[in-house]
Amino acid sequence: MDSPKIAPEQNSLLLSAVKQGHQAFVHRRRVRVLAQALAAQIPHNASVLDIGCGDGTIASFIVQLRPDISIKGVEVLPRADCRIACSAFDGNTLPFDDNSIGMALATRDLMSDLRSAGAVTRGPAPLSRQDISRFLSALDLAVTRLKRMLNL
Repeated sequence: MDSPKIAPEQNSLLLSAVKQGHQAFVHRRRVRVLAQALAAQIPHNASVLDIGCGDGTIASFIVQLRPDISIKGVEVLPRADCRIACSAFDGNTLPFDDNSIGMALATRDLMSDLRSAGAVTRGPAPLSRQDISRFLSALDLAVTRLKRMLNL
């Protein structure tokens, strides 16, 4: 028996549900762990430039943990919803002079750098049973809603 074909718009609903689950249970946790590791390494009252800051989520968590730190970001394609002050960056020349920024942060190879420095010796703790249960419940709810929409 052939399985029913899923229309593209219905497939995107399932993809959206999976993305929401990932955001809620994986991404936020990763951001929190990275922000905590970085906040512990940044000197007091530092002025930091986050190179390739994306949406500024990690930097904003660092500032929440360490209000003594000021962070500005640069991004090749700055986002309107960036959570920190962000300037456009051409990929070659930073839009700041050396005297205005105390240190730079680039998170592209961050985990390998933190491991090399000994700041992180392992990944985040495994998901707890409660985390897994919440994720599976959210996924089940999303699949149930999708089935209702498809009249399956």
